[in-house]
Amino acid sequence: LLLKDMFPEATIQMISTVINPAGVTRTGGFSRTDEYIYFVMMGSAKPQALPLPDEWRGNIKGGYKDKLRWNGLQRSGTGILRSDRPNMFYPVFISEDGKRITEVGNSIPLGINRKQVETPEGSIAVWPIFPDGREGRWRLGRSTLLQLIDKHYVKLGKFRGEATSITYLARGEQLKVESGDFPTIGYADDGSVIVDESAYEAKFVPGTQWWISSHDATQRGTKTLTAIIPNVNFTFPKSPYAVRDAISFFVAENPSALIIDFFAGSGTTLHAVNLLNAEDGGNRRFIMIQLPEPCEPSSDASKAGFRTIAEISKERIRRAGKRALKQQCHEDWNKDIGFRVLKVDTSNMADV
Repeated sequence: LLLKDMFPEATIQMISTVINPAGVTRTGGFSRTDEYIYFVMMGSAKPQALPLPDEWRGNIKGGYKDKLRWNGLQRSGTGILRSDRPNMFYPVFISEDGKRITEVGNSIPLGINRKQVETPEGSIAVWPIFPDGREGRWRLGRSTLLQLIDKHYVKLGKFRGEATSITYLARGEQLKVESGDFPTIGYADDGSVIVDESAYEAKFVPGTQWWISSHDATQRGTKTLTAIIPNVNFTFPKSPYAVRDAISFFVAENPSALIIDFFAGSGTTLHAVNLLNAEDGGNRRFIMIQLPEPCEPSSDASKAGFRTIAEISKERIRRAGKRALKQQCHEDWNKDIGFRVLKVDTSNMADV
């Protein structure tokens, strides 16, 4: 509610992300395994479809994301009957061997029995009929279907006579063919396009429940920070890989983006930006803001010589940058891990 009040014009979406699979015990309640990420999207901002590992798909059934997806021509779901859209009820004539579409008939009025429609010699009429005998309807009008046939975007399924299935490519799938994501290598007997799917890398926007191993706050948050700055126990540091992924959905196509974090803390966001730049060759910049909050005198950080949280942030940025340079980096990355520190000076104005 607070975010909506502050940004009434924004699109706000909440993500549930598992950061501790083992769970944090809560007396009298369920163990807490997740946290929430709020994305506040201003203007035209929206998450971009990216090539993601399989674990981002969760339990999504079907492997169509890695292949060209053919939609069934007969409509399913709501508004599925002939009476809902009479002009979407027409015959598609196929050859007697089921190898090609010979003709597309005209739609018929509701009062006309489909069996009165004459079938051309040597052809079989395929109507949108459900297994229980109900008359359904097609998803496309006759003229649109004819256009897609001419473009090789309509395909016949296994030959089953009058029950032969017909599929087509929706506009999004057509663009994948036309852009070369799926190179055309030939045409089937029915005229439908045959594509090479071997090199295709699926891109998609994930759902609102994330369970990604690299987002584990213990294994990739606390332990990563400890490896960089030993003997500094920071409270609940986030995994830099979780932050990297969250940022990527909005700046993957903007290699010179400027990322601002008003609460730098241990410097996880900057660490994440360096990770992303090293991976894809971007040269994104950053502004990190952190109050000079004092470290507790008895804390490990204080004993290690850090007076403030801001000092921990700066040291992590230095060390994380050096670690990034030792790993395999994209050839286009300029490897600039430097930064400047600006401090807000004291004012000569009297307190009001």
